[in-house]
Amino acid sequence: MSAISAFRDWLASQPDAPGLGACEPTATGPLAPLFAVFDGQTDGPALLEHHHLLSRAEAETEKTMMDALAADEGWPDTWWSAHWHPFGSDGAGQLLVVDDRDGRVLEFLHDDDARPEHGDSLEAWFARIVAEIEAGERLYDPDCGVVSPAYREEHRAARQRFRAGPARFGAATPGEKLKLELKKVTLVLVPTFAVLGVGMAFDLGAGPTSIAATATALVMTGVGTWLGWIEWDPVH
Repeated sequence: MSAISAFRDWLASQPDAPGLGACEPTATGPLAPLFAVFDGQTDGPALLEHHHLLSRAEAETEKTMMDALAADEGWPDTWWSAHWHPFGSDGAGQLLVVDDRDGRVLEFLHDDDARPEHGDSLEAWFARIVAEIEAGERLYDPDCGVVSPAYREEHRAARQRFRAGPARFGAATPGEKLKLELKKVTLVLVPTFAVLGVGMAFDLGAGPTSIAATATALVMTGVGTWLGWIEWDPVH
């Protein structure tokens, strides 16, 4: 049994697992080993490496669009290659692709020239995933796909913190409520002053009003960060 088939069978045994499309035995090209087993996912969360697995039709549409963009924008071959065939998408510009020259599984990053390599081939990539599942290093979670146990716990903890926010506010002291309201005001005013300052600088030149608005935004950002009203945390 191929590793791709083993992954399909394991996923089918998981509660609340996403549906997979019926196999496409007539598929050709570098993605044929995948579509010959299943035709993408029909529902559920991003399944692998935070990407949804595309159907054959979706993969063809994605490739046509990316090839056209590369031609229109004059992208170099190192940024997007006509030899790359997408089979996974995170919905925000990142793609999992197979290179038809050597079969490698790569990740296209829309804002970075790095192209991480996930495996020597689709079969090798799925073989590694299946081995990690068997070793307990990956599991299926209905909210975030096939991930490590540590990532699942982090994801759940983040959701709990988010959901507990309104409850904490309801039980907060008047001082805590005031601080939260000030935080809301700060988060609204900072971008407002910043946009006003930059906008006036472009339209009227960097006059006293635009400088004052920009300076106000910077000061409020600094004070808000110092007081914890603005949190620079890309994960949560």
